[in-house]
Amino acid sequence: MRYTVLCILVSILMGCGATPITSAPVDAPYQQITQKPLIKVAPFYPKDLLNRGIEGWVLIEVEVAEDGKVVSSKILEVSPESGFNEAALNAVNKWVYKPGSLGQETKTKALVEFLIAK
Repeated sequence: MRYTVLCILVSILMGCGATPITSAPVDAPYQQITQKPLIKVAPFYPKDLLNRGIEGWVLIEVEVAEDGKVVSSKILEVSPESGFNEAALNAVNKWVYKPGSLGQETKTKALVEFLIAK
């Protein structure tokens, strides 16, 4: 984790001026989020996409147990089509929701964004 943060800071300080190659239209996915996690683990930004300046997002359906832990997750939508899926799923599977916060529902949606600081 420290290595990733260090790499990002070095890239910024070197003036890489990373401009998004792919736009990340997240208005619609934001409207689909119904619950926010208590503990939200940040995803690892894939190095090759970071180096190419590519940003994106992944909308994931998350099944949450009564104790608030994620028991399963599946990708619903992505932009761009590939590259961020595995990193997003790995992060979301570590999230924790407030126990019982979903009521009778066991599923919610999560949006994981991959943005480069400018």
